[in-house]
Amino acid sequence: MNRVWGTTKASGRFLVRHGRVFWLLGGLLLGMAINIMPMIMMMMAGFGGGGGGFGNFPTSVEVAMAEKTTLDDSASVAGSLQAEEGVVMKSEVAAMVEALPLEQGEMVKKGTILVVLDDKTTSANLAQARAQANVARRAFDRVKQLQGIDKALVSQKDYDAALSNMEVAAAGVKVAEAAYAKTHIAAPFDGTVGLRQVSVGEYVQVGQPLVSLQSLGDLKVDFSLPERYATGMSPGQDVMLSVDALGGEKVSASIVAVDPLVSEDTRNVAVRARLDDENGKLRPGMFVRVAATLDHVQDAITVPEEAIVPEGDSKFVYKIVNSQAVKTPVELGMRSHGDVQVTKGLRAGEVVVIGGQMKLHDGGKVVATNMTLTSSTTPVSDTVPDTATISDTRAPGVEVAAPSSTEVPTGEVSSTEDQE
Repeated sequence: MNRVWGTTKASGRFLVRHGRVFWLLGGLLLGMAINIMPMIMMMMAGFGGGGGGFGNFPTSVEVAMAEKTTLDDSASVAGSLQAEEGVVMKSEVAAMVEALPLEQGEMVKKGTILVVLDDKTTSANLAQARAQANVARRAFDRVKQLQGIDKALVSQKDYDAALSNMEVAAAGVKVAEAAYAKTHIAAPFDGTVGLRQVSVGEYVQVGQPLVSLQSLGDLKVDFSLPERYATGMSPGQDVMLSVDALGGEKVSASIVAVDPLVSEDTRNVAVRARLDDENGKLRPGMFVRVAATLDHVQDAITVPEEAIVPEGDSKFVYKIVNSQAVKTPVELGMRSHGDVQVTKGLRAGEVVVIGGQMKLHDGGKVVATNMTLTSSTTPVSDTVPDTATISDTRAPGVEVAAPSSTEVPTGEVSSTEDQE
């Protein structure tokens, strides 16, 4: 009992000694609650008022204007230049290289001898075949002459045998000439001789590369496009080539063929175009960028790609009407240089949010950080003010006029930077 009484007395002395501190702390907390409570009540009340963030405070966003422009539906792919005609001459026989008559890089005509192989054997065989052909032809001429004098002097069997021998001998000459030609390799077309891959005196095998030949006047480029472009490409259509090796110089080419078969592996279609190298600057094997324009759209409504918000399979934007964000479904078309075409849902001159959409909801109040929006009395609908002047860092001083169904006051919008 004495222990309890002692504890009680000690507690009383502690309260008496520190009571003033407790009173001060209590008063301070009460004052803070009195000052903060109205702000909390305003914020709580604002959640039901359709504001942009807390209460009636608008959400800061970046905006841009829907613009009317001209779009080209084009595809850009990589390709390589090739000679219209280009071959690597190879040996058809095993023999020693006897001569290389032409210099590397020299222009030649069709039929010019490029490489001479050992032709001793083939030359002798050709001479023998020609001699046998001469003998057979003279024998046939005698038989034919005798038959002309008197058919009884030459039987039909002897006549047929002489004719057959002459024809066999003539065929032997052609065989010998073909074998001889394989030792004298000629240019199959006009072109430029490439680098030699053999030397005089070297023994080459069948199929061994000897020298290349390229026709540099006409060039072609092969490239592939996605299958959706297959029906948009046709022979005679022009494409533009950009040659990296020439500092991006532009060269026009014309499509000559479109492969009727779409690759099952890549789902691409092969296209071939031809061009004339008038200045002689281009070379086979050069890398080029091919730009093919498939469609030309006038008066296309475009907005920055950042304005598009995906929602499942649908797309929408936040359109600004009377300083409020209106969630608007849209349908999209082509894309070009960071902009996307809106085929349905927007009109030219309407303002959309391009930054800060994650903080918005339909009907929320907004304030633009890159332009000043002046509220009008127009209801939230498809109608817009008769005339609105919107000026920002993207398009200063742009005037937008829209038809009006009701008379509304004119709003003027100016850049925040201009105001400052």
